[in-house]
Amino acid sequence: MYLPQSVSVFIDTLLLCTATAMMCMSSGVAPSEALQGAPWVQAALQESLGTFGPVFITVSMVLFAFTTLLGNCFYCDNLLTFCLIRQ
Repeated sequence: MYLPQSVSVFIDTLLLCTATAMMCMSSGVAPSEALQGAPWVQAALQESLGTFGPVFITVSMVLFAFTTLLGNCFYCDNLLTFCLIRQ
């Protein structure tokens, strides 16, 4: 039960975040006060992919937020089912 959750944390944190950081650092876009967080990633992708870059990262972030919400709803549903059956 715990292995898939551990693997997803590993993939998200170590692989995706590291790949994003390497992409941003190698893009040639210098971080500044205006470019922090998602705007820096959008600027880095725009540098390499053109106008498709910011659209791609925006859609990716929306899908990530939606799947995170679905996952949390699943966890909450299982918790409530467990709590109601135990009583």
